[in-house]
This record gives sequence, C-alpha cells and structure tokens, in this order.
Amino acid sequence: KIHGEIVSSIDLRTGGTVTAAGRDCLKTYFKRLRTSLEKVSRGDFLDVPEGVRATYQEIFDAYESDLGHYFRHLYRIFKFIDESGIEDKRSYAGIVRAQLSADELGLLFFNGISEHGEKFRVLIERFALLENLRPKRIPLWEELHGLYDKSAFGDADV
Repeated sequence: KIHGEIVSSIDLRTGGTVTAAGRDCLKTYFKRLRTSLEKVSRGDFLDVPEGVRATYQEIFDAYESDLGHYFRHLYRIFKFIDESGIEDKRSYAGIVRAQLSADELGLLFFNGISEHGEKFRVLIERFALLENLRPKRIPLWEELHGLYDKSAFGDADV
C-alpha cells in the first residue's frame, strides 16, 4: 500500500502545472533517460558503462526528490524481505516485483548499476528483480546486461 502511495504522490510540474503524475512520471523519467542515452550510443563516451552512469546521474539529479524517495523505499521493502524470518522470500519478493511497471524495471536496471544502487544491486540479483525486464527496452543492452549477475534476470536467457 505504501509503495502505491509513493508512486501516486510523484508528480512532474512545468511552470507550476502538473503535467504528469504517478506512474506516468516514472514513464516520463525513463523516456528522458533513454533519449539522453543516445549520446552514449553515438560514441560520445569512450567507456560505455561510465557514460551510462554519468547520464543516469544527470536524470537522477534532475528528479532526485522523486527517484531518491522511490528507490530508497523500494530498497527497504526488499531489504525487509531479505532480513525477515519467512521461508519463501522469493515468493514475497515476486509479489512486490509484480507491481513494477516496465518503466520502473527500466529505471531499476539503471539505478542498480549506478552509485545510488550499489547496495540495491545485491537484492536485485538475489530476488531476480529484473526477471520481467524486456531487453529491447534497454538502450545499450549488449554492453550493460553483463554488469549484473545472471541471477538478476531469473530464468531468462540473457
């Protein structure tokens, strides 16, 4: 419930007017990230992962109040599951994972390879949080998916 409330509370304003709200904001943030990553695709960076991290950092900085809050909360949910005494932790993680939209998974992918997601990456891999991620939605997939252990993608063939 809290996760849904956090997503619903996100809004994007232009000139004081709300132009997007909730998941539509996350969709907009991911679209802007994908557009910004075109400069990495063009070869503006010699080191692709570092170029991607720098580009993600720009987007994160622009929307830090929303993205920071969102990812800190999501991290705490999975950290709670991980540290709990329940037996089937993957099932509980799967319930939360099922609530994530395609754009949220895309943002999670990039957050996990950034400095902001270093601790989260362990949980992303442990609970296969990117299992439903469609590679074609991720710019520079071939260069980046190897930054994660295969476990992050579950049973998917990456």
